[in-house]
Amino acid sequence: MFKKKNRIILSEREIFVEFLKNNNLTNTAKRLNLYPSTVSRAITALENHLNLKLIKKVDGKLTLTEQGVSYGTFLQKKIETLRSFEHKLSNDTLELDIIATEWFLTNIVTPAISESVQQNIKVKINLIANTNLNSMRHDKPTIFIGTGRQNKKSENMSLKNISEVSLGIYAHKECPAIDFSNTYTPKDVQNMNIINVIDGDGQSVIRFSGEELSSFPNSLVSTDNLQSSFEEGMTRKCPFIACPTVTRNALSQNQCFKIKTLPSLDKIYIDVIFSKIENHDFLALARAVHQYGKKIFHPETIHQ
Repeated sequence: MFKKKNRIILSEREIFVEFLKNNNLTNTAKRLNLYPSTVSRAITALENHLNLKLIKKVDGKLTLTEQGVSYGTFLQKKIETLRSFEHKLSNDTLELDIIATEWFLTNIVTPAISESVQQNIKVKINLIANTNLNSMRHDKPTIFIGTGRQNKKSENMSLKNISEVSLGIYAHKECPAIDFSNTYTPKDVQNMNIINVIDGDGQSVIRFSGEELSSFPNSLVSTDNLQSSFEEGMTRKCPFIACPTVTRNALSQNQCFKIKTLPSLDKIYIDVIFSKIENHDFLALARAVHQYGKKIFHPETIHQ
């Protein structure tokens, strides 16, 4: 019994070319995993389209007409050329991973690559929401956006800095525990009910001019990025770690304020870290992500 298992829909022309090779209806059907009746209908449809006979019955057996042989030979060469091109196209496709937090993926990566992806069929991109460069797959070229320059895996990769981000401690305007006229010390901060931000290695991104605060004993919640910290802090009306890029709109509308600290928090580096491969499409994507990131963190450069 014949089973229909073809992985793609075969055209009448492809079915006819297979008949050309076998010159036998049953064998053609077996080769294509089709029913003999399906093969017969396909050839009949092609004959009706061309308005000529491609096969004829001689002594009870189907055989090709002279026109059928000529047309089939021509088709065979064209289909082989097409399949060769498709194979080359498939093998030339570059598959790569882009790793970043949801905020970076939404605000930088997606808009930066959308036009490139639409115009370039040779690139397949896997978007991976993660803060950690350790999630990189060794067999895939990778573009990472975040604070991973201290990660050992970055040592054999290229790096372009997007921005040196000034961190700050912010709070909702109605936060009852904060006196916005007061200046807070690292010890004061460590005793706050604060939204703590940790990086992919589980370490706090917060440092006070060389004095590292690796944990906050009274932290309400730990998040993996500054955007989540902002959202949690505004919802809970408590202090949170953020940066000007994330808090810009809320600050302009007086929805939150920055807490004064002494000393100030050290900056962190937001980078694009990418595999060292000589591929034009890959490098173009890395450049596009870097340039879009610069515009997000430095909006004053958009007009340049």
